[in-house]
Amino acid sequence: MECKEKMYPVLEGPALYLLLVCEMLLQSHNGILRFFPALPDEKDATFLDLRAEGPVLVSAARIKGEVHFIKIRALANVKWRILNPWQDKDFIYSSQNGRIKSEKYIEFNFTSGDEICLTSSEKDLDYSAIITPRKSNAQARKINFDDGMLTWLGKPEQSVY
Repeated sequence: MECKEKMYPVLEGPALYLLLVCEMLLQSHNGILRFFPALPDEKDATFLDLRAEGPVLVSAARIKGEVHFIKIRALANVKWRILNPWQDKDFIYSSQNGRIKSEKYIEFNFTSGDEICLTSSEKDLDYSAIITPRKSNAQARKINFDDGMLTWLGKPEQSVY
């Protein structure tokens, strides 16, 4: 019995850490999209084209605790409810539908190829300034050992998927 009080959960494997980070940014269970549900308030985050449950790619940005935009692109016909991150505001803006009355959940029926952008203001519809892709200077490094063996840190060339 004494041992039971000293047991702690163990997280094993790199894939589990990736899952934890993704769940902090986007949750998509039971037909509801939730944005930044477990990210600490003081952390800023931006993500591009995370795949939600089903045929949907999602991008979003949160800066200084405020969600600036949500972009959703449907790859097939699908229905989603979005937990509204702007519930304290009267209206939100959609790039296709103009202004939408703010509710706890916002419902959308997407057809294949549909793309929408939701923001709390029209100025954030140009989200390209928020999420400009960064160019990386990262290079693979080769380490040679005295016995003639070598190893790579990083990859010597980009993977093709």
